[in-house]
Amino acid sequence: MKLIAIFSIEELRDELTQLFKESQIPIFSELEVKGFKLSERGGELSNWFGSHSQPVYSVLNFAFVDDSLTEGLLQRIKAINAGNENGRAIHAVQLNVEQYV
Repeated sequence: MKLIAIFSIEELRDELTQLFKESQIPIFSELEVKGFKLSERGGELSNWFGSHSQPVYSVLNFAFVDDSLTEGLLQRIKAINAGNENGRAIHAVQLNVEQYV
């Protein structure tokens, strides 16, 4: 089992819901997030939030996902980002779940 966390701008909320449906992930959680960027430095993380200290309204979705479904979900996110022209990518993180109760 994996824990998938997906960060996106608020405007893509409906697209993320559709993404979970297409990926056969019926249960997920969502949190509203205010992201801040205080410096232009950050390497790979430099495009996560805007280029100023004003908050960027984002959403964090997360789901516990069967191993067999994670690759399809991540491939769909890569495809969305490849066609994204506004410079605001969807960011996903996959974490191993060692144990759960």
